[in-house]
Amino acid sequence: MSDELERTNEVEITCTRDIEDITAEILEAKRAGGEAILTIGRGLIEAKALLARGEWLPWLTERVEFSERSAQNFMRLAREWSNPQTLADLGASKALALLALPAEERADFIASVHVVDGAEKTTEELSSRELAQAIRERDEARREAEAARADAGTAE
Repeated sequence: MSDELERTNEVEITCTRDIEDITAEILEAKRAGGEAILTIGRGLIEAKALLARGEWLPWLTERVEFSERSAQNFMRLAREWSNPQTLADLGASKALALLALPAEERADFIASVHVVDGAEKTTEELSSRELAQAIRERDEARREAEAARADAGTAE
């Protein structure tokens, strides 16, 4: 397909690069995206500490054009995630969802294969909805196990 012209969504794309160059560019952008999320979060944390009371929200909306909720999410990610590659692999939405897990359990959860709707998937393969479901199912299984232990202790 080299040197051919393709129309995609009214954008003309000339395919002159090979797939390895394109792959490398995408992976670099993905890595940079994870680093950017952490850089934004750390910058917001630092700015909030520097600004006087009452200056944060005006600065946030007027200067950096973030909603308060978006800023809070970036700051949470910066506080909780240190590995930009993991963050890039997961994406911000999934990384935020994983904050529901205790920090010491996240790596094991991410490394595990999860069964969602009868299919086995890695955490990276899960959609955000499936990830939320997997976390709920994990929490429910833990509650049931704790209840069973309590019932066994009572029976003794």
